[in-house]
Amino acid sequence: GSRTDVGSSDNTYRIDWGTTKKDNYEVTENLGTLTVNPATLTITITGNKAEETYDGTEKSVSGYEVECDIKR
Repeated sequence: GSRTDVGSSDNTYRIDWGTTKKDNYEVTENLGTLTVNPATLTITITGNKAEETYDGTEKSVSGYEVECDIKR
């Protein structure tokens, strides 16, 4: 079977025996359930900071840090 979206479905399959004699084999089906669980992505962006004594001139701070956390 195949599944790409979140959710569950019964598993299926098909055997292509080709030129093989299927009577030479004993196949026992044990079909399960395919399940795709949602993932949670948390992104935290923290800007850099600085402290300055105001002296009448423009002040600025640049840059940031990024933290990513994926839970499945």
